[in-house]
Amino acid sequence: MDTLPEDAVELSQVSDLNPTDPAADVDLEKVAALRQSIADGSLQVDSQAIYDSLVADFREMLDSEPT
Repeated sequence: MDTLPEDAVELSQVSDLNPTDPAADVDLEKVAALRQSIADGSLQVDSQAIYDSLVADFREMLDSEPT
């Protein structure tokens, strides 16, 4: 086994971090429908909802920081 420098960072697969089967919660029909709508250009994204969610998450993060 190779020895890593003291300041090295070792990355792992996301699947290694979550012991549950991530495929168990995937709706393959929804995935196929999303892929199709992306491919044919019909996917509609609600940018206002994304903005609102990001702002709410950011505010929550700021509120939870220690003072």
